Amino acid sequence: MEQRDRFIDTLLRDDMRRLNSHLPKSRRTLKELLNDPAPQVPAASGDLIKMKKHELKNYPIPFPQKQTHA
Repeated sequence: MEQRDRFIDTLLRDDMRRLNSHLPKSRRTLKELLNDPAPQVPAASGDLIKMKKHELKNYPIPFPQKQTHA
């Protein structure tokens, strides 16, 4: 029974990896992407997710970070 559970766990892990392969491996801020001459982020699959700079400029400006009162 335990060997069967490990087999199913392995199948599920591989399926999840395949399903998530198109997602970014790491995050970059909008500011970082706009400062990059060729904005891109690595995907979980190892491919590059390339972005168009003119499309990034159309995103709304994010909320300012909270300021702490000293």
